[in-house]
Amino acid sequence: MAKGNRNKALKPAQKTQQKIISAVQQQIKTEQFQGPIPSPKILAGYEQLLPGAADRILTMAEKEENHRHAMDKMSLTAETDGLKNEANDTKRGQYCGLIIGITAILAGTYTSVNGFPWAGSFIGAGGVIGLVSAFIVGRKNSNENQDTKKATPVPEKNNINPE
Repeated sequence: MAKGNRNKALKPAQKTQQKIISAVQQQIKTEQFQGPIPSPKILAGYEQLLPGAADRILTMAEKEENHRHAMDKMSLTAETDGLKNEANDTKRGQYCGLIIGITAILAGTYTSVNGFPWAGSFIGAGGVIGLVSAFIVGRKNSNENQDTKKATPVPEKNNINPE
């Protein structure tokens, strides 16, 4: 029998079975909603169960938002104040260093002029070298602190309420 004539040799019942096509249809529906309040459908469901619940949920979300904004504002204000205080401390330290340096140089000069050149040299040079070394060590330590601050990961804010 030839290949093209294969269907002719089948019985009529077999032909109808081959022609029946079964179709399976599957439908998947997903909904996703993200935010501080439930989706409108869920919110409507709450309202049906308990009249006024939707308004209470929205009020709660508004209070949470206001609280979060207030906390962020307080955090930024504290950080800004800290930076200002740090800058003021740095300026104050530099002024004090300038006063100490000038005092050391003047004391060394006075001592040298009054007949003690070696002692005056040590006083003047010692004061200046001490200040220079303090600035160098202080800058090195502050750079190391900044490197460790940069390496410390900052946790991300989580917008999901753990209620």
